[in-house]
Amino acid sequence: MPKPLHLVLTCYWYEEIRSGRKNIEYRSPTPFWRKRIWDKRDTLKTVVFHRGYTNQNLNRTIEKIDIGPCEYPDWKGQFIRIHLAEPATQV
Repeated sequence: MPKPLHLVLTCYWYEEIRSGRKNIEYRSPTPFWRKRIWDKRDTLKTVVFHRGYTNQNLNRTIEKIDIGPCEYPDWKGQFIRIHLAEPATQV
């Protein structure tokens, strides 16, 4: 079973993902992130988001990973984009 990708987020971005308002996580295509995400894109299936360095975390399924622009107007250039599947709803 492949290991999940672990990413630490600030409280704001963590809450945006938790609420479902943000479904794409962006990382700069630096050598660090290329090795950690882009080079493993075919094997990464889940991501664990950590709210800062606390014990609060959130698991999401990765739909796809690609490179492209960011939806936020102030963020210029190309980014590694981690597209998240919709969270499962509780019944």
